[in-house]
Formats: sequence, C-alpha cells, structure tokens
Amino acid sequence: MATSFASNGTPHWVTRRRITLWVLLVVGLMSATMLTYNGQLEIADQMQYFDAVSSQARFSDHKIDLALWERLPLDFPRRDPLPLRPTIAEPGFILAAAPLHWLAERIPGIGLVHTTFLFNIAACALISGVVFWYALALGFSERVAVLGAVSLSLLTIMLPYSQTFFREPLMMLWLSLAAVYIERAQQVARPPAFLYIAFALLLLWVAFMSKDALLLALPGIAVLLTPDALWRRRFVRRGAALLLFTLGAAAIMMAFTDVLSGLSRRTLPIDLLFDPEYTRTALHTYVFSPG
Repeated sequence: MATSFASNGTPHWVTRRRITLWVLLVVGLMSATMLTYNGQLEIADQMQYFDAVSSQARFSDHKIDLALWERLPLDFPRRDPLPLRPTIAEPGFILAAAPLHWLAERIPGIGLVHTTFLFNIAACALISGVVFWYALALGFSERVAVLGAVSLSLLTIMLPYSQTFFREPLMMLWLSLAAVYIERAQQVARPPAFLYIAFALLLLWVAFMSKDALLLALPGIAVLLTPDALWRRRFVRRGAALLLFTLGAAAIMMAFTDVLSGLSRRTLPIDLLFDPEYTRTALHTYVFSPG
C-alpha cells in the first residue's frame, strides 16, 4: 500500500498536531509511571548492571567493582592488572544508561542509583510513543493510537518493567522502531524502501546489542519483512506455520529434555541454553505459577 507525502517529504499521517499529541502522551506516561516508582532493587542483577554503568561513566569500561563482593575472582591473571570480571549485560544497555549516572554525579543532592534507575521509565514511555506512530502508520485513528499506547504502558507488564533496571525495555524500544520502519518500507516506492529496510536492520542490530533475547523476535520480523503479495499465497502461510511449529517444538524439547539439551550444547558454537532443570523451575515459578 503506497502512502502519500507532504511537500516537505513527511508522510501524511505525521502532522504538527500529532507531534504535539505525541509529546504530551510520552510526558504524561512518564509522569504516570513515576507515581509507582520506588527505586528498589528487585534482584542482584540490577546492582551488577548499575555497577557496570558506573564503571562506564567513570572509567570507560564495563567492569564489576562495587559489587565485586558478590562473586570474588578465583584467580588474578597477570595480563589484567585489575582482577575484575565484566558485566553480563550487553554494551548497548550500559552505554545508553551511562549519561544518567554521569548527570547524577554532577548534580548535588540526588542519588546515583535512584537517578540511573529512572532509565526504564523513559524507555517504556518512548515505546508507547512508538506504538502511537505505528498505529497511525497502519491507518488507525488518533483515538485508537492513544488508547493503544496508554494501555500498553499502564495495563500490561510494561508498568512493572518501568520500575526495574532490566535490559528488555531498551531492546523493545529499538525493536518497535525497527517494526515502524519496516512498515514504512511496505508503504513507499522501491528506492526509499531499501533505505528504510537498511535502517530497520541497523536498529535490530542495536536492539541485539542491548539484549540478545532479540533473537526470539526474529520469526515475527521475518513475517513483517515478507511482501504482502507473497504472504497471500497459501503455501507460504502453511510453510511459515509449519516452520514456526517445528522451531517451537524444538525449543521446548531443548528446554525440557536432557538428551536434546546435551546434544545442542555439543553442536552449537556458543552456549545459549540454560540447564533443563533450571528452565523448568523458572517457567513454573515465574510464568505458570498462579502465585
């Protein structure tokens, strides 16, 4: 579906009024989520992430020094003068949050941890802002776009995520932006479409550098990249459904079956899997358990 453009090159669904509405929406959602903000640590991983952010802001590295006592080094390699282990977080997340820590250090009277932990409040509000534009790009009305954005921020798991210092919101922000540019590529003529696709792929790479769980979204990205004419063919839809079912079944068997898990550990070049018993416990506790 082609889309029309204004004289300045912007799509017809991007207007000054909607830009103002978007700013009010993002600021309003940030204010609403601030009402439930407490700045508390949920798990030790968040302290490690903050530790890496402070190292980036102060020393331009991602070493764990403030929380070193949680897991002391077993040896002291000669090639490394500092026996500090690196963070488990991806560099994109650490680099994105470091400016907040840098700013907090230069403003007297505010807490470093509490200021840095505001990062996901802004990230989650911006995700809803991207959803607002995505809905408009798909042809929905302003009312539907605003309702969808507000519902995403306040009525889904996005609200508790905004109170944490986890990597997922930043990954979701880049992923949703990439989805918008993929949609733009479907709407415009061929030459600009390649530029939109290239920019979307760049955003996906940035999302992966923020959280490697982006790999779980690749099937959905493949669906978005499939041209409409090809997607209308029945054998393509059936093939996609069969492939998705096969991959899902393989993932479940790797997670819950010791034999396939061990086989995958020997064949994959890198270790991307958890222990099957750990996976079963985690899913039961955090996903399927009613309490």
